Amino acid sequence: MRGLVEITGDSSFTVAMDHPHDWGASGGPELGYYDSLLGPEWWLLAAAAAVSRQVTVEMWCAGRGLRQELRGIRPLDGPQEFHPAEGSGTRVSFAVDPAYVGEHFVFPTDLANLDLHGPYCLEPAGPGYLLFRDVRHEHSTPEILHH
Repeated sequence: MRGLVEITGDSSFTVAMDHPHDWGASGGPELGYYDSLLGPEWWLLAAAAAVSRQVTVEMWCAGRGLRQELRGIRPLDGPQEFHPAEGSGTRVSFAVDPAYVGEHFVFPTDLANLDLHGPYCLEPAGPGYLLFRDVRHEHSTPEILHH
């Protein structure tokens, strides 16, 4: 799996991944927490949503796309259709709620020194990757690739 994390503001970010979906006969994903597009399969994204004031979830597969707006983990409405990109994927945008992180919260700018594996990750790197991109600054867009 390949992923992209874009830091879009001091307290906002987007996660996109080419995760293959298998929506089966229903033609769409099973709804998860509070009838949102985020269910147990997406528990980490749901955890980030829970501390966010605004969340947009987009999932697409086989020419069909669904988009849903959330406030925290709770949907504002049911999933809405949209015309997706080719293939299959998921994109979730978050605006972190200052009530949880403080009024002066800012994502770090030092993306090169992120330790995504920690001392307990003994597995070799797999075939996927995660690209971090900081688009907050007009003149520089640092990108850091992690395997």
